[in-house]
Amino acid sequence: MVYDKSERHFRGLNKDVTYYARIEAISETGVSIKSSIVKF
Repeated sequence: MVYDKSERHFRGLNKDVTYYARIEAISETGVSIKSSIVKF
C-alpha cells in the first residue's frame, strides 16, 4: 500500500521480465473501482 502519494517507484524488478499492475484507491469514503491492468 502507498499512503499520501500519487506515484510509486518500484525497485528490484528484473529488466527482462514483464510485470502487470492495477490500482485500487482506498479512502474514508470507500474503495474505488480497480483500474485496467497495465503492462510494463
